[in-house]
Amino acid sequence: MTFEEVSYFTEIQNSDRRHFFSINYPRDFSKQEIKFLIKITGDIESIEKNPLTEDQQITKTKDGIRLSFISNQFDNVLEWVLSQGANARPILPKLLVERWSAVVKEMAKLATSNLKKSCYPDNLDGILSKKRIDKLK
Repeated sequence: MTFEEVSYFTEIQNSDRRHFFSINYPRDFSKQEIKFLIKITGDIESIEKNPLTEDQQITKTKDGIRLSFISNQFDNVLEWVLSQGANARPILPKLLVERWSAVVKEMAKLATSNLKKSCYPDNLDGILSKKRIDKLK
């Protein structure tokens, strides 16, 4: 590497230090950068105060925000969106939407299969159990 290339790389590293994906997931310059668009309805203040990337853009909506940014950390963005639970829904790119949807569907299958296998107590904090509901029918 030339002196200019090292200086440029160091400058990029230093400018990215305060951003979530840059700090937690070092940028891989060999990967293609992707534009992400995510709808957020939960804790939007922390996203505004602690940007995920330095180019993130926030558009306020009636029920939250639309968050757009560019990153080459596809898998890490997917994990982050999943970690937000029902508060985040990817819009772009299509591949992110498809993978997120597949994981959510698999989680839903696991949740419903666990409900079917679990035993229902007669009373759970005042909520009627399946057994008691069936008796009422």
